[in-house]
Amino acid sequence: MNWEVKKGFESIEFFNGKSIKVENEVGLNPIYGSNGKIGTTNKSIYNDAIIIGRVGAYCGAVQIEKGDFWATDNTIVVKAKEENQNMFWYYLLHNSRLNNFAGGSAQPLITQGTLKELKFFVPPLEIQKRIASILSNYDDLIENNLKRIKLLEETAQNIYKEWFVNFRFPNYEHTEFDTESGLPVGWEIKKADNVYDINIGKTPPRGETQWFSLTDGIKWVSIADMNKSTVFVINTNEKITKDGVDKFNMRKASIGSVLLSFKLTVGSVAITNEEVVSNEAIAHFNLLEDSILTTEYTYQFLKNFHYPSLGSTSSIGTSINSKIVKNMDIVIPNENLIKEFSKGVKNIFVQIDNLINQNQKLKEGRDILLPRLMNRTIEV
Repeated sequence: MNWEVKKGFESIEFFNGKSIKVENEVGLNPIYGSNGKIGTTNKSIYNDAIIIGRVGAYCGAVQIEKGDFWATDNTIVVKAKEENQNMFWYYLLHNSRLNNFAGGSAQPLITQGTLKELKFFVPPLEIQKRIASILSNYDDLIENNLKRIKLLEETAQNIYKEWFVNFRFPNYEHTEFDTESGLPVGWEIKKADNVYDINIGKTPPRGETQWFSLTDGIKWVSIADMNKSTVFVINTNEKITKDGVDKFNMRKASIGSVLLSFKLTVGSVAITNEEVVSNEAIAHFNLLEDSILTTEYTYQFLKNFHYPSLGSTSSIGTSINSKIVKNMDIVIPNENLIKEFSKGVKNIFVQIDNLINQNQKLKEGRDILLPRLMNRTIEV
């Protein structure tokens, strides 16, 4: 069956997104911005369509939503015409590196006019369906794993809240409480800087591009990377060269450290499963050698901490500074309870880590297969 070269407008329809005040909306339908979901609403303007980032750093990013949704004016919405399939075009557009066709002097911008005139190598509908089916199998497995990860994380979260917020830990019925602190007798409160080795990340001068890399060096964690993480930091958008780490004396977060964002986005938390560095908006909570505290307890404690109680020092948004971070109150239960909690939750985190690694391999397999299917290296 023959493939044909076609311009975008011959096979797909284009629609504009519409402005919406995300902070005023809540509901069941996702709101899409240039880089994916940014909120929810009960309104919808589209259904079963492809969303393309129109402007900014994520110009050309491609998403798909099969249900009802709202797309902002930072997006372009695309639907396959008759004799074409949405899922195939989602993969084809994803493979086309649309950001390479962006214009704009101040910031990247891609227009409907540009997309309509782009040329694509397009197979008949039957082949489109076969290719989409093959690639969708990978994405379905990834989605199932994400659901399992969410359930596992909720399980760990519920155990933490039951034990350390509601104080319904094993044998709690026989526990005495301190009338002054409200905590079980034997528990303590100490300043973070006294129970952790806390260091703050750094950013090399952005004009000195030789220190930044997409492929080589040590992973450099940003808040955006943490917001995309599920428990563990796996991928980062950028790396810092070894020479850059040495030159700017960037302290590494150890394996098993817990990272906390404290500027603009306050309270994003993630665990490191390898040595990393970070930008200056992230604090590294490194465990002390003789500490009874654990990675699992630290992660859940920081995840559940009430950060508004620390106040704000930023004129442009919610923020705290490194001095406040180091002066946070850390609740320290008795050692046996921490050990018992961490032993159970560690098994949950191991399962999460395994599922995340499975998803990484599935994504790599899909991304290797995708261009080969599109350029007919592999026939279907």
